[in-house]
Amino acid sequence: CCLGLGREYALLFASRGAAVVVNDLGGTRSGEGNSQKAADLVVDEIRRNGGKAVANYDSVEQGNKIVKTAIDNFGRIGRSLTFYASQVVTVIKSIRIVMTSSAAGVYGNFGQTNYSSAKLGALGLSNTLAVEGAKYNIHCNTIIPVAASRLTQDILPQNLFEQLKPHFVAPLVVWLCHEQCTDSGGLFEAAGGWVGKYRWQRSFGKAFNPPESLNPESVRDNWQSITNMALATHPRTIHEQMSDLINSLSGNVEVRDPQDVQLIEKPGEHSYKEDDVILYALGVGVSTKDNSLKFLYENDEFFSVLPTYAVIPSLRSLFEFGTISEVTKSLNINFDPTKLLHGEQYMELVKPIPSRGVLHSIPRVVDVLDKGSGAVIIAEVETRDEHGEQLAYNQFSIFLVGSGNFGGKRMSDKKEVKNIVTPPKRNPDFVVFEKTSEDQAALYRLCGDKNPLHIDPAFAAVGGFNKPILHGLCSLGYATRHVLRQYANDDVSKFKAVKVRFSGTIIPGETIETRMWREGNRIHFESYVQETGKAIISGAYIDLITIDDNSLARSEAVNNQFSTFELDDSEFFVSEAIFEEIGRRIAMIPDVTKTVDAVFEFNISKSNDAKRVWTVDLKSLNGSVYEGHSKSEPPSCVLTITDEDMAALAMGMLNPVEGFMNGKIKIQGNPILTQKLQVLFEKDSSDLVEARAEKAEMKEKEMKLAAAKSNAPIQMAAHSGGGGPGGAGGGDGSSGGEPCIIDSVFENWLTKRLEEMQDLIPVIKTVYQWNILKNGKIASVWTCDFKNNGGSIYRGPPKSGKADCTLTLDDMVAARIFDGKEDAMKAFMSGKLKISGNILAAQKLQQLWAEEAPKGTSIVEMSKASNAAPKASPSTTASQTDPDLERIPVTGLKGDVFFNIFKARMHEEPDFMKRLRVIFQFNILKNGKPACIWTADNKTKNETQVYREPPKGVKPDCIVTVDDEDLLKIMTGKVNPQRLFMMGKVKVKGNIMLLQKLNSLWTEYQKLGKTPELPLIVDVLINDPLKPGLKSESTVLDLIQRIVRIPELKRDAPGAFTFDITKDGKVVSSWTFELKPDNIKVFRGSAPSPKGKIILADDDFAKLVLMKLSFPESINKGVVKCEGDKNSILKLNKLFTTHTSLKPKL
Repeated sequence: CCLGLGREYALLFASRGAAVVVNDLGGTRSGEGNSQKAADLVVDEIRRNGGKAVANYDSVEQGNKIVKTAIDNFGRIGRSLTFYASQVVTVIKSIRIVMTSSAAGVYGNFGQTNYSSAKLGALGLSNTLAVEGAKYNIHCNTIIPVAASRLTQDILPQNLFEQLKPHFVAPLVVWLCHEQCTDSGGLFEAAGGWVGKYRWQRSFGKAFNPPESLNPESVRDNWQSITNMALATHPRTIHEQMSDLINSLSGNVEVRDPQDVQLIEKPGEHSYKEDDVILYALGVGVSTKDNSLKFLYENDEFFSVLPTYAVIPSLRSLFEFGTISEVTKSLNINFDPTKLLHGEQYMELVKPIPSRGVLHSIPRVVDVLDKGSGAVIIAEVETRDEHGEQLAYNQFSIFLVGSGNFGGKRMSDKKEVKNIVTPPKRNPDFVVFEKTSEDQAALYRLCGDKNPLHIDPAFAAVGGFNKPILHGLCSLGYATRHVLRQYANDDVSKFKAVKVRFSGTIIPGETIETRMWREGNRIHFESYVQETGKAIISGAYIDLITIDDNSLARSEAVNNQFSTFELDDSEFFVSEAIFEEIGRRIAMIPDVTKTVDAVFEFNISKSNDAKRVWTVDLKSLNGSVYEGHSKSEPPSCVLTITDEDMAALAMGMLNPVEGFMNGKIKIQGNPILTQKLQVLFEKDSSDLVEARAEKAEMKEKEMKLAAAKSNAPIQMAAHSGGGGPGGAGGGDGSSGGEPCIIDSVFENWLTKRLEEMQDLIPVIKTVYQWNILKNGKIASVWTCDFKNNGGSIYRGPPKSGKADCTLTLDDMVAARIFDGKEDAMKAFMSGKLKISGNILAAQKLQQLWAEEAPKGTSIVEMSKASNAAPKASPSTTASQTDPDLERIPVTGLKGDVFFNIFKARMHEEPDFMKRLRVIFQFNILKNGKPACIWTADNKTKNETQVYREPPKGVKPDCIVTVDDEDLLKIMTGKVNPQRLFMMGKVKVKGNIMLLQKLNSLWTEYQKLGKTPELPLIVDVLINDPLKPGLKSESTVLDLIQRIVRIPELKRDAPGAFTFDITKDGKVVSSWTFELKPDNIKVFRGSAPSPKGKIILADDDFAKLVLMKLSFPESINKGVVKCEGDKNSILKLNKLFTTHTSLKPKL
């Protein structure tokens, strides 16, 4: 034991707390003699390291003495490498036995007859002990270690000798002896850092029926079937082996019908890798435009294989190995390959398809039917992976046109045949349109279906088709994608099975329309050619393991490449807002008609063929803009342009001449006239307001000067400006009259929000100008500069240059948008919100009114309160406040505590968190009113992000609204969230099951012992509410999280320590930490006679926890006052130098 493997086992067991009997006879390499020195050396090493060990020098022939040594010294046996321990099994709850075999025993080796016999015998003994000892909770396994030792030091090369160190085997042995390891009767190999498991394999074999047909010649003739391992089984016990044998002899494993057709089995091997499955995805229409990188990019985190790829290897085995031709020959059926059609398809997945591998498929004819007009061959294909595990099952119905009337049966009576199912008689729940490419069949055939019917016009004509048709299995791939996208969020693990009938053909380039009906976990669907209305797939269904309920709202995804009934936006034209802005600009530049003197007609189109017409009349006296054709005279210039390019033209991103040259703008009439339109596209209406105000001011000054010269009375002109560039009375952009409601938002909340949006400024890169109206006139102007110098928000127009995007809206409309009571897009669509300049940039402002953000007090009420409240002293500046301190929640919310624990702990187990890749938004209520928002984002980045605000730039998968007290009950396991949901106490937008999964994950996380602070914190939270306004209320809980992870504190500083928290010199809160050798207690209030008392201000307590102050220095300087045992108090310094959050596991 004491050299090589035995020594490593003993050291590792002892380091993990096991009491070890170190047995070594002390013989030489050749097995002669004995010595106590070897065992004693190992025992001494274990004891020096603080472990428990005792030496034993008996031979293995005296196993009872070894067992007795263990019992005499330790009172029990926990683990043993010998079966003698079974003698004491009645007093021991469980025994773990690990035997050592050898590769020579498994495979044999030259010159080692006796050795290999003994080693394989050890395996047989171990397996029998595992069976017989199971009732006594004895687990017995065998290992095959490959390790350098004194026996192999002159056999192995030096570099290999170093690599195969014995300590690389020891971890496997220790795990096999752990109580959590349930394996028994296993055979494992370990060498140089590699660990693997062995298992027996038994070929599918050949059953000779009747048995009398078995003779040497029949064995020879069927040797390929006997030795083929493609469909091998892996019996684990003698019972499974006998059961397989009986099934094979009885014929239960094969379903055959010899009177109809001879059984045909041809094993087909299909090797594939990532490129092949990506090609297949492209073949069935997956596009990078559809956010489907998980099917197209092998390095994507969630790279997946479409389920319908399983038809590729099975189809190959069916046709390339001649199954169809052999059946037709055996039944004398005339077969014309040009008239072969795919009638129906059933495909079932046992597990998701791996991204690469070697698959083995065996086809088998189930039935042959005579339909008169043709023959139908029903064949099934079972596909297994390289490990022999079943992956997929396919069933093909092949229709041979013109091959009927051969005298066969018309209907199948086989129970294996899968039938189609008629969809519900109601309007479909969801409909998707997707246009195929004209080259779709040419692309799909590269996946393996090389039938010339789909590429060669001449061959298609012989088959009776005007053009080559799309593969039926390709249209199946399209339809399956549509269903997976809508009901499974593209999660291939939710797919179970699909059945379709190919009822028509589609020409590449036509549009597939898929109609869907949901009935439980079954999605019925049918597919049509949109252009002709002809059905191409009917009676179809897809069975899903689970439904992604969140996907039922997937019609909101505007960027989906699929067109759907819900996504019909043909009525919305960006150009509408552009022409409204042009009308405002014309009104601001009355001389423009004299400059341009032309009528323009714009024919605007969209990709869905929707069209609208606008006229810009710059020839009549005042000019005008209206929808429709010219009312006065024929247009001087007609421009035909898409809605998207019209937006680019208006934003200055498309020059009209360049657009004409590259074909984006088609012009009838005089193209030179389009250059004159630049004056309308360059001037912003807000700029024109300022120009008009400046012009009025200049005119006023001229009038004063003229009046002074003539001594005439001055008639003051009324105008809306006068105060500066804001277009309103005050030089800062304010009206000087009643303040706008929205002003308080810009002054307070938005300015603070800017600090939280620093990471978005490089992305937004836009300067916004807000023109706030009252009674139809500009009353206030604000600038949100998310472009320059880290961003800024201030009253008035932009200080440098012009705004990229100008928003004009009424004060009340703005307040309602920021209150969440009105949708910004609907306000824009209805004309309440006018946008000029870069219209598309307005979409980026969605960050300012995050979806589902609870607002608490409305902005209108907030504005009234701020007007009534006294103004804050200007002496307090941002530089005097610590942003880290300001971020500490002082709400008194218990939810803040739990999310901070969640935030501190989740990155410690990154693999654990990958099990739920979603984004949660929690809206926390207090007494029924909105209090705060927390986001748990486990999807956007590799590590979990937890923060106290709405999701940053992403849409949550699940939005949970819950009261603070109910959240406490959920997080402590006192109530199931689903129960609260049923009672209406938890509101969920999205998939309720996601919340249930999160709760299960959190519960499992606690059971793993990852949140030892929770019981202490729960006692505090349940017994007493948190006091609002105090930073110590949150930060003291950080100390609780730390103290459970510093066990030595109980030893170094036992006793009770009270923290008195002061504010304005008065004690406002007290906390006591009671440290005992066996436990820790934390409670609110003072201890009767504490070992030490620490008195300090609330902010200083928070600074200590944040490590912004030194605990010893603060005591020396008097910032922190102490009473009692100062030396013990100073030992608490570890609380203020240990981080709450541990480093993540590597």
